[in-house]
Amino acid sequence: MLKLIAAAPLYWQQAYAGALDFQSSPSNNRRLLAVTLDILIPRDITPSATDLKLDVEIMSLADQVSRYPELLEQGLGWLESTSIRSFNKAFLELQLEHQNLIVDTAFNQPDMTLPKVFIERLRDDVMTLYYHHNAAWEGMEIEQPIQPTGYPKHDKSPEEL
Repeated sequence: MLKLIAAAPLYWQQAYAGALDFQSSPSNNRRLLAVTLDILIPRDITPSATDLKLDVEIMSLADQVSRYPELLEQGLGWLESTSIRSFNKAFLELQLEHQNLIVDTAFNQPDMTLPKVFIERLRDDVMTLYYHHNAAWEGMEIEQPIQPTGYPKHDKSPEEL
């Protein structure tokens, strides 16, 4: 199944973008973003992306960065159209396993394509925002951001620890 999805032509995004009409469904767009963020940063001993309200922070970032709203809209549209073409269901209706498969497929697309640019930019931004929250540091033995001082005890050899 992964090979089938990975081989899918990128024209699906253009073919289905009009049918998805994300502009008229901002609540669906936000739910799709939230689910995608929780795929990138799921809950474990640390909170998930949406536990820390990073979906709200990403939407706020989109209001401040030129062309970021279009990237989100088109990237989420690609996830949705790939879901419909591959599983005949909306992304939000899929089981987590299939949602993960589609997100993995986006990461495995050629460089400079919509899905890859979208998912890598989203991952980079959400990870940056995530580690600004000290709740994300659980189990890491840090009490402050890594920068500018570096990891705790970084100046000691393993034998000294």
